[in-house]
Amino acid sequence: MTRRVGNADRAFAPHGVYPSLARPVGQTPGKDRFVAVAVTTDAQWAALTAVLDRPDLAADPLFVDAAGRRARRADLDEAVAAWTRTRSAEQAAEVLVARGIPAHVCADSRDFVADPQLRHRGHLVTLAHPTFGTAVLEGPRYLLSETPGRVERPAPRFGQDNRQVLVGLLGYDEKRYSDLEERGVLR
Repeated sequence: MTRRVGNADRAFAPHGVYPSLARPVGQTPGKDRFVAVAVTTDAQWAALTAVLDRPDLAADPLFVDAAGRRARRADLDEAVAAWTRTRSAEQAAEVLVARGIPAHVCADSRDFVADPQLRHRGHLVTLAHPTFGTAVLEGPRYLLSETPGRVERPAPRFGQDNRQVLVGLLGYDEKRYSDLEERGVLR
C-alpha cells in the first residue's frame, strides 16, 4: 500500500522543504520563504554536514547511509531547518548548490516571473493586454527546433472570439449571430 510522504522521499534523506528567513526588506514583509533540499548521495551528505557545521552528524554511525538517515528523518529535518532558518532562501540555496547539494528556492509567483533562467530561455513573454496593461505570460514548455511554439497574444477578453467560434467554426450564419448579439446572449 502506498502512503503519502509529503516532501520526504522514500530513498533519500534529508529531502524536503525547509523554512528560511522572511523576504528581505523592500519586498513583501513577513512572507514565509522556503528552500528545497535533496541529498541523494553520500558525498552530498558529507558536504551538507560540513555546511551545517555538524561534525557530530557526519561521525554518527546511524547516519552513515541513506537508510539510516531515513530512519532518523525528523532529527535531520530539524538540523537542516535550524540552519536554513538563519538565512534567506536565496542565500541557503546558493551556499548549498555551491557545495554540490541539490537545493532551490521554493518559488512563488513573484519569484517565477523574475527568474533570470526562465527569461533567458524565452519561457516568459511580456505582452500588452487591452484590459490589464502589461501581462507576463508563460511561453512554450519546450523549445522545439522544427515546430517552435510561441505566444502571440494575451488571453482573450470575455467573448472576444465569439464570432470566430460561432460563425467560423460552428457555421452560424451572420443573421443568427447578429440575433444572438442583439438579444444579449453573447455578453
